[in-house]
Amino acid sequence: MEKAFESICNDPELGGLLNLYFSAHGFNSLFLLSDLVFIQGIAEKSEEPDLEAAQKKLMSEVSRASSNLIEFARASRRLPGSGTSGKR
Repeated sequence: MEKAFESICNDPELGGLLNLYFSAHGFNSLFLLSDLVFIQGIAEKSEEPDLEAAQKKLMSEVSRASSNLIEFARASRRLPGSGTSGKR
């Protein structure tokens, strides 16, 4: 985590994205920072230097895993494909 944070701090392409602006409008800019730290760490672990490519790869894998989980849950509950209520 520390290494990823240091990496984004030293990345000239991220420049002003690391600036925090306080607002009365309810926008929580800390989400952007945490996403940057996590995707930087994931990019380093996956040896993918391009943050956008690392994000797309991660989201593809997460989406596939999510779909498999939904299918498993339906099958284990013996529900029809609609996901409507059934016996427990």
